[in-house]
Amino acid sequence: MKAFVLALFLVLGFVPLSLAQQPAADQQPAVKTIFDYQKEIGLSDKQGADMKKLAMDLQNTLNEKAKELMTLRNDLGEMIKSKQDIATIKKQMQKIANLQVDNSCLDIQASRNIEAVMTKDQLNKWKDIQKKFMEDLQAAQAKAQAAAEKAKK
Repeated sequence: MKAFVLALFLVLGFVPLSLAQQPAADQQPAVKTIFDYQKEIGLSDKQGADMKKLAMDLQNTLNEKAKELMTLRNDLGEMIKSKQDIATIKKQMQKIANLQVDNSCLDIQASRNIEAVMTKDQLNKWKDIQKKFMEDLQAAQAKAQAAAEKAKK
């Protein structure tokens, strides 16, 4: 479930509904999702269930699209290997790009649908949690970068 949520909400390279915590040096990263903050945000069980259903529906759709994407990429590899003309290769690359854009749009729409389950107050609490996480993450990254630069000297 943790890997599912991380993969699900990191499709676009941002953290709309999940927060990865910084692990100790010898540990795997722990993933905290909006569901881990259900009490703090004040989500009802029904809201949580509705949000999980939306997330699962997205994951199922993305799984199907991933199969399609793999087929398109394999076909592209064969086209390149067999030295097909550039116009044909370009069309195949465009199909891949279009599918990636579609997946990103599905992810954005699912995030919006999930946010729509929350009240304005709940959404503000969630955004505050995300903001604090990002501030903590940036501070930790700056600290690590400073330590790395200091070690170079």
